[in-house]
Amino acid sequence: MIEDQVFNKRKFDTKPEEKQYEYCCFESCDFSGVNFFEMSFLECQFISCDFSKANLNELSFKNCSFTKCQMEQLQFDYLKPFLLEMSFDSCELSGSSFYQLDLKGVSFKKCQLKKCDFTNCNLEESRFAQCDLDMAVFENTNLKKADLSSAYNFSIDPEMNQIKGAIVHQNALEGFLKKYQLEIDQT
Repeated sequence: MIEDQVFNKRKFDTKPEEKQYEYCCFESCDFSGVNFFEMSFLECQFISCDFSKANLNELSFKNCSFTKCQMEQLQFDYLKPFLLEMSFDSCELSGSSFYQLDLKGVSFKKCQLKKCDFTNCNLEESRFAQCDLDMAVFENTNLKKADLSSAYNFSIDPEMNQIKGAIVHQNALEGFLKKYQLEIDQT
């Protein structure tokens, strides 16, 4: 186990020997192509890291934060769900899958979430601050009390998702009405 260390501009092997990191900070690290099978990160920070083509199978993220990270087209649904807790700030997550994950209270801030799959997710009390959700998929998703007030480009069918108590800016209401093909006059 590796504890309380800072890693800066390090390229990680595709199959790391170290399997458990606690209270570590990773800055400008390259995790591209890494097979994270059965690894664990507890209370870790990732800043400006590249996760391109990483394998997240059976990986644990427990109270981890990601800032300005490249995380496109990742299969987050392969993560271990036990004690899963993450937050994202200014990350590129487009094309990633969060299928069936329990992400209650997750925070996405200024993230690109285009074409992400949130099917069957629990996003209750989650926050999507200034996030682009263009073509993101929400089906049978729990968005109760989610804050979408500054999110944009989303299309969420209220008949196929739980949205009770969700917070939405009035200018974004069309995101709930797209399937009806209404013309909304905002004058």
